[in-house]
Amino acid sequence: MKNQANKKIIFLSHSSLDVKLADSLFAVLTTFITDNHLNDYDVFYSPVTLNSLEKYSDNWKTEIECAVKKCEKFILL
Repeated sequence: MKNQANKKIIFLSHSSLDVKLADSLFAVLTTFITDNHLNDYDVFYSPVTLNSLEKYSDNWKTEIECAVKKCEKFILL
């Protein structure tokens, strides 16, 4: 995540069955953050946030664990 240490994290968790809803919610949240200049927030959404990491690698797992521990808000679908 970009400048993750300085941002409040909103963690978006979902089942693979809810990927369409999660994609839509991610888009709404990121647009809201951008439109309202809430630059101190970032949404952790694994398909987007972790797209550069190899799935199921230790880095992938570690990034998710860190984001869950540090998140300000947790959204569970």
